Amino acid sequence: MSSHDELMANFFAQPDALANGKSTEEVRAEGTPEHLVAHKMIEGNRPSMSLMLHMGLNSFDQWGVELGKKLALEVKEYLLNARSDPLETPIETGAPATSRMLNYYMYNSRENVCDEYCYGNSVTTITRKTYHDLHPPASNGKLS
Repeated sequence: MSSHDELMANFFAQPDALANGKSTEEVRAEGTPEHLVAHKMIEGNRPSMSLMLHMGLNSFDQWGVELGKKLALEVKEYLLNARSDPLETPIETGAPATSRMLNYYMYNSRENVCDEYCYGNSVTTITRKTYHDLHPPASNGKLS
């Protein structure tokens, strides 16, 4: 099997994993240690979207990667400024699609800000809530 076909097999299987999930019984049947069962159980019934396009994409476009890294530095500044803005002023980047995505992201993660000390560090860590933080497993291992 070619590397490409192997990657595509994973691409095609991912929606099934999100849709079907894996029950605690299935995880236990695989011999998973009990302390990992809750972590390896996957609820399923998760919507997903897969796009396949017939386009001449160059996956080895190093110059595009370099440009993306440079632009990411600018985006990081927008995010850092937005995180420290007590008025929650909308982000305006000059690129409407980017502004909409950043504002959507910030609106849905405003409660997950760093404290005043993390902005002075060279490494910024932002802790966000996960699905399981918001919907912890019940004692029977099923999500509430």
